[in-house]
Amino acid sequence: PAFLEGDGDQFLLSLVDYCARHLVFLGTPEGANTALRRQKSPLSAANLSTYLATRSRLDEVQDSVYDESYKTAVAAASLSRYLCENSSDLPASIVSRMLEVHDWPLLMVPLIEEPPWTRRRQVEQKVDDLTTTKIVWEKFNDNNEWSEVFPKDLLVLTKAEAQPWLALFHLTTSKVCRESYGLDEFRKAQLMRLRRYIHEALTDQLPVLQEVARYLDELSILGVPVVGGGVHRPSSNASSSGLLLQRVDSLREIVIGHKNIHDDDHLDSIVKLQWDEIYSHVTDSTDIELKRVALEVYDGPGSDGDEFGEYSH
Repeated sequence: PAFLEGDGDQFLLSLVDYCARHLVFLGTPEGANTALRRQKSPLSAANLSTYLATRSRLDEVQDSVYDESYKTAVAAASLSRYLCENSSDLPASIVSRMLEVHDWPLLMVPLIEEPPWTRRRQVEQKVDDLTTTKIVWEKFNDNNEWSEVFPKDLLVLTKAEAQPWLALFHLTTSKVCRESYGLDEFRKAQLMRLRRYIHEALTDQLPVLQEVARYLDELSILGVPVVGGGVHRPSSNASSSGLLLQRVDSLREIVIGHKNIHDDDHLDSIVKLQWDEIYSHVTDSTDIELKRVALEVYDGPGSDGDEFGEYSH
């Protein structure tokens, strides 16, 4: 494609790295992932009300960052699936980046075993003036909202749940990916963990997963090298190992700065500067852009109203 000529290859490299970072983010356990923990274990209604009444402006900004980080990562998972679907059209260096540098097949495993878009929590309910608690299951739906799912519908896939499965389908059945992905005992063991999740209820919704099940069944009897002993590639039907130069994401370095790309103090200084000079001086009542948007929404485009009445203070 014309896009891959010139700088298009570099843009794809940056996109693959971007998606990989978000896949790692979604697969990070709650204990080490504040943004995911806020989604999976939200505050109760009473505690949330107290928190919202007492949080600072900085807390409000941080909460927004956590929420948007999660939603962005969910969107990146869908984008990752599209990249996998079109792997046959990608340059060999990009496919190698996906499979050997970031190991996308294994990045999909925790998204299936511990789905970041499903949660189980306790909620309070009142029955005849008596407050009780019940366990509810919720899923992150297509409107970027959490909605309750009845137990009988838990096996019904949402779009978010289908993305890692579809990505795995392309990664395990594509000729390009199968020839490029080197297998060893560790990778084999991790992929085999997915076999028990492929059942009739799942294949009825995604029939293509029958091909993934067949691949895993074949993998179970395939002999592969031990970890550190090279990798097995179907294209050569032999073990291989090698040392390759790794490309650098120059686009990211240009945006962030080569010297400061791994400097947390530099990034913290940018956040502090933006807070001190921009966000700390702006409130909802003084934000001109927010007023303009609100006027267009509530009074219609071109309205010349200047006041919001009681909502302007």
